[in-house]
Amino acid sequence: MAKRKYYSASEQLQAMTSQWADNKSIKIIGGVGNNMAGKIRQEIEEQIKKEGYRLPRSAVVPMKYVIDYFKIDINYLKRLASLERGDENVRKNQINTTNCSFSSNDVRG
Repeated sequence: MAKRKYYSASEQLQAMTSQWADNKSIKIIGGVGNNMAGKIRQEIEEQIKKEGYRLPRSAVVPMKYVIDYFKIDINYLKRLASLERGDENVRKNQINTTNCSFSSNDVRG
């Protein structure tokens, strides 16, 4: 079995800078494989078509939909990327993930 590649917060943010997301971008952002990235893109395409919109080509979807699909907190990702770079302002106010709270809507059993 191939070893899974994990992407840093900086790599994920870099992938989100484009207006359009292809399978490769979805792989990086979601931490999924090729097949799953294709399925996610197709799900998003169907959602967009149900909303009455058209896509410029079938191999891409708007990045906004990908970010919404994975429920990504971009500000949190930016703080993590700053920590990776060693930004002193962020280092002074270290992110404490143990104090994160979730509402009942965030966690479903």
